[in-house]
Amino acid sequence: MRTWIKLLALIVCATGANTHAQPERYLDSLTGWGYLYGATTTQVNAQNGAGSRVINLERVGTTNTYDMVVVDNTSGPFAATGTVVVYNQTLTQLSNYLTNNNRRILDVEVDENAGAERFTAVTVPNSGATAAPGWGWLIRVNAQQIADWLAQNPNLRLIDIERYTLGGTPFYTVVAIPNTGANFRPWNYALNRTASEITALLSAGSGSCIIDIELESPGTVLTSPRFNVIYVNSPPGAALWWYPSLTSDQVNDLVAQNGARLVTFHRWTTWTGATRWAVSMMDNSNAESRRLRGILANRNSGGVYGFKLKRVGGNVLAVLNEDYVFEPASTLKIAHAAALVRRASLGLEDYEEVQNYSNPCDSDACPTQHFCTTGPQRTLGYILERMLRVSDNTATRYIRVLLDGGGSAFSGVNSFIASQGLSSNTVVNHDIGCFAPTNGVPFNGLTARDAVLLYERIANGSIFNADWRDDLFDQRMNNWPRDRNSSLSTYQQLRQILDEEMNATNLQPNEREDFLDAFRVAFKRGGYGWGTKTFPDAFWRSTAGWAQFPHITVINNLRVTSQRQYAYVMYQDWASNDDGAILVYRDVMELLRTPIRDALQSWDDACTSPTAAAVQTTVSVPQGQQTTLSVLAGGAAHQRAFQWFRFNTTLATWLPVTDFPGSYSGAQTATLTVFNATPQNAGLFRCRVTNYCGTTNSNSITLVVTASCPGDTNGDGVINFTDLNAVLTQFGQSVAPGSGGDVTGDGVVNFSDLNEVLSNFGNACD
Repeated sequence: MRTWIKLLALIVCATGANTHAQPERYLDSLTGWGYLYGATTTQVNAQNGAGSRVINLERVGTTNTYDMVVVDNTSGPFAATGTVVVYNQTLTQLSNYLTNNNRRILDVEVDENAGAERFTAVTVPNSGATAAPGWGWLIRVNAQQIADWLAQNPNLRLIDIERYTLGGTPFYTVVAIPNTGANFRPWNYALNRTASEITALLSAGSGSCIIDIELESPGTVLTSPRFNVIYVNSPPGAALWWYPSLTSDQVNDLVAQNGARLVTFHRWTTWTGATRWAVSMMDNSNAESRRLRGILANRNSGGVYGFKLKRVGGNVLAVLNEDYVFEPASTLKIAHAAALVRRASLGLEDYEEVQNYSNPCDSDACPTQHFCTTGPQRTLGYILERMLRVSDNTATRYIRVLLDGGGSAFSGVNSFIASQGLSSNTVVNHDIGCFAPTNGVPFNGLTARDAVLLYERIANGSIFNADWRDDLFDQRMNNWPRDRNSSLSTYQQLRQILDEEMNATNLQPNEREDFLDAFRVAFKRGGYGWGTKTFPDAFWRSTAGWAQFPHITVINNLRVTSQRQYAYVMYQDWASNDDGAILVYRDVMELLRTPIRDALQSWDDACTSPTAAAVQTTVSVPQGQQTTLSVLAGGAAHQRAFQWFRFNTTLATWLPVTDFPGSYSGAQTATLTVFNATPQNAGLFRCRVTNYCGTTNSNSITLVVTASCPGDTNGDGVINFTDLNAVLTQFGQSVAPGSGGDVTGDGVVNFSDLNEVLSNFGNACD
């Protein structure tokens, strides 16, 4: 069997500056990688040079084929320039090659040929970034000799172990590097242990990762197989798995289910002659995928699960097991709907046309006939909405038959599926609601990859334009905001996520409400959950859909809104515990937590609360004159408003100022004008500035109104010698300095003197 499986990483991440002379298998950095069963030397060499590098090589029996694991070799901590695989070397040949080229071994395979060892080795330069001075290897040794060598060289740690026979005698060959500097890792090894013993060792090692596995013996009918392993402490937080006995299909399935990459695997033959693999896996998912995987794994519902979240026209944000084919039940009704909407958009169907259709007696039942005796005829648009919002199986069958157009059953919807570039794994084999596998008919099929692709194509206008899309999502499907108060668990979880994420921001109540009104979510869920004779303890649950969240940026002090769309799916297949499986209907909204958080953060970042600084601290105005009070406003200009207040000393509170002819104007602007000032106007004023993001009050301004008197001839607010002369001049009098103007005799001419003089003419000044 030669099967090539290449799995590229979801996201290429930047890596730190740490350099590992030993490009270790245990690193949990996200990377592109792949594996191959039964590769020829040509295939090994090709994969070792096409941007990837061999990290694990296992010879298949005595053949010149190999099982191998490769990682991305273009950049990052796994990159190791100059990796070369040499094959079928004698000890002398390999030793000379290593010495003459200053190279060292990463992985070695040994087999017997004519009574002597033949070596195949993965090598790297023992210089530059991959230098490991002091590395070494032992050939043709037993367990005690390995232990003695390590005791004599306590700074070494093993990185590879090979178990083989020579002349019927078992031997080991091991490779080690100095366990110092960037290569340091707590580690250990174990020989001739059962799988349960190894599991116990790993648990005692605080989550240690197996970096090499070898079979010691396949066991018998009465004894368990035994293995040799090397293990190191894994990076903090890394998820790890190891399995002692898997088929090749199980390896493939578990890699996908765990979102993992192979660290090492070893092919072996059981005592019954069956081929199995002992496997060590390391997390190879981004942080969001790990978070969501943990939610599903903690349900303990059994079966297979997965999910995918992708920004429309953008990156995949989270993914697990996207190519697994699950039974979608009613989730697949979106394919029927999209096919019908496309026909309507092309003028081939009319939503308003009355159809020979009546509501079924039981919308969940298998639609063995088109109609039921209850209910009137309905329009095609009503039937479409009935299929999606009520999940009416009879409506679905009606639309399916319409799509067939007289052709074979399911030909219409399946032709549409194929036309959209979905894989052959997505297929309708039976009418939804009729659990046909119990009758010998194949399951319907859908993959996470295809579900997201179909919703993305609906969203981006590839199938029909935005008007038809909006009608489908907003009118025909379960959606937010239309159903925001629904008791469905989906909406309950969505509301909880919104509350949690909003509470982590500084958004004001008006902002929160506007956001709740602005975003959109639509979905279709499905499931089979009843026991049958064929599948008494199996449950299928899934949900897929679309979401759109508004993002705000500020450009030239203007708020600009853009929309980000997402397609998503979550499924649980062959669950044995429906209490866990049915949580898909709720937890699917967890896929949207990060997009919600990002959108809310953009609103928060775009909104700066207002600032208000009074231009003056004190303003003095003569009685009867006018003046202005002003503030400078800052913060977001969006929906900015002003309101002036005056402090009422009697009520000890701030009361709003209103515009009134001859009294005030500009009470709701940044500048307040006071007309005909009176002593009653005097006091404290401040301005409240409000924008979309909040409210603030300026510091207060003191308004002083000075007395008005006819003697204050020059309007400077005081009565002095100049004013006295000007007044007396009106009566044909004048006062020279020191010549009688100081009628009170206090040495100055002031207001009192003016009053005294004016009183002689029957006048006075307040």
